[in-house]
Amino acid sequence: MVGHIGRAGWQFLWTFALSIPMALLGLPLVALGLLFRREYPETARPFTQYPADVSWVLVRLPGWLKPWDNAVDGFYGDRRGWWHAHAEFEGGSRRFANMWWWGATRNTADYWRRFMISCPVDECELVKLAGNADEVNANGRLSGWNFLLAVHRKTGKRWYQLCVVWPWSETRCFNVWLGWKFKLSHAGEHYEGEDAYKRFKGFEFLIHPWKAFKD
Repeated sequence: MVGHIGRAGWQFLWTFALSIPMALLGLPLVALGLLFRREYPETARPFTQYPADVSWVLVRLPGWLKPWDNAVDGFYGDRRGWWHAHAEFEGGSRRFANMWWWGATRNTADYWRRFMISCPVDECELVKLAGNADEVNANGRLSGWNFLLAVHRKTGKRWYQLCVVWPWSETRCFNVWLGWKFKLSHAGEHYEGEDAYKRFKGFEFLIHPWKAFKD
């Protein structure tokens, strides 16, 4: 167990250290890239949860900014329409400032985190090393903690995750989520078609002492 803790700590530290310059570089680079953004009208579809007078359309940065691109949600926000309804600035998801905020601060270096350093979960064996719960998630009020390991079946490469949800009240909790965003329930799952991207589990580094529960 000591070896696992040491390897996990090293993974978390070096990945977080790389995340800092990636995030800082993204602030000007996302703004620059949005001036040359590519829109794919054939992907247009109504928002699934928050009706609006505009549709979701995939918008991406040029290829030379791939680490800061968002290949799944694009820069008009999520497909549910939540970002269009709750954007940081008035004007909805298509306002330039809100596209920048979505890509540079809420989902910083998304392609790098989600794909370039990701864990291909369908190619791995998943193991719980320690903890009192198989699944922990503040968004589902699943309290507890676990320390998970994913091992690639062919290469032996390892990815770790530590997740803690400690409730302070019925509405708030202490939340830690370090490492790659996989669950034990992902074992044996297959991803095809539009869901193929879900096989890649990206990196997260979150320590939130007062996180709100979400149902």
